Amino acid sequence: MAETTEKKQGSRSTKIGRVTSTKMSKTIVVQVIMKKAHPLYRRVVAKSKKFYAHDEKNTAHVGDFVEIEETRPMSKLKRWRLKNVIQKAIILTDDDSISPQHLPENLQQPGLQVVGETPHPTSFEDQLHDYKIKLAHKAVADCHGNKTLAARSLHISRTYLHRLIKELLEEEAREVA
Repeated sequence: MAETTEKKQGSRSTKIGRVTSTKMSKTIVVQVIMKKAHPLYRRVVAKSKKFYAHDEKNTAHVGDFVEIEETRPMSKLKRWRLKNVIQKAIILTDDDSISPQHLPENLQQPGLQVVGETPHPTSFEDQLHDYKIKLAHKAVADCHGNKTLAARSLHISRTYLHRLIKELLEEEAREVA
């Protein structure tokens, strides 16, 4: 009786960071910022580290946010490969939404649809600000109106949450008027 053993490949470590250099052929340098609480002082400390990653098609550019995946050593310094370019999908679209053809081939699935096309503010800062306000409103609703608990769940101060809620109410008042 012959038994066959199947090796299950473990999940590979992935990291998300910003491309800082593309000067080498088929190689990108990705800076990953890791935040961790200091063991003694319980203060969040940010440490950054640069990783050399293999980019077969030279698709990433300086400033892009990318996802890299651990792989076998390819050279003295290269032990990572480019898995996904995250920010490029947003930049390359001509319209206000990302459709399946804007995604990489490995993320495209049959049956993907464009979800709700809402009008977007013109700048990235405006979009980020609107998202923060909506997230704050949802957290307060999820915590049944308890703003202190909502602020803790978002890892922000209670006063900042109050300011976001106040801005949301002002925007709703402007829309009604």
